[in-house]
Amino acid sequence: MSLGEVELHEIPPFLELSSEEFLERQGDREPGYHPTLRMDRPACPCLKADNSCQIYSVRPMQCRAWPFWSENLAQATWEGPVKACCPGVDVGPLHLAAEVARVARTNDEWYSN
Repeated sequence: MSLGEVELHEIPPFLELSSEEFLERQGDREPGYHPTLRMDRPACPCLKADNSCQIYSVRPMQCRAWPFWSENLAQATWEGPVKACCPGVDVGPLHLAAEVARVARTNDEWYSN
């Protein structure tokens, strides 16, 4: 899960950690790439025991945009692996295609900077 500058500014203080402590405990850095949340476990390191997000109000853009990522918008992907792992598919309000595309584009732009 990529972390942009805004996320690195908001998440650590929310968790009452310095940026360095946060990245040491829950992040990975590779030169030339955005820092990422360490995903070396089956679940996101920010999930609590009840599967709720401990940083929901400051969650990364990728989480805010999920499942409306560009790579998920192909019908086979949406109806296959996305539907298999996302409990929100086919639940709740229907989103217009233009809104889904806007969210995906915003997510792509966020991480292309």
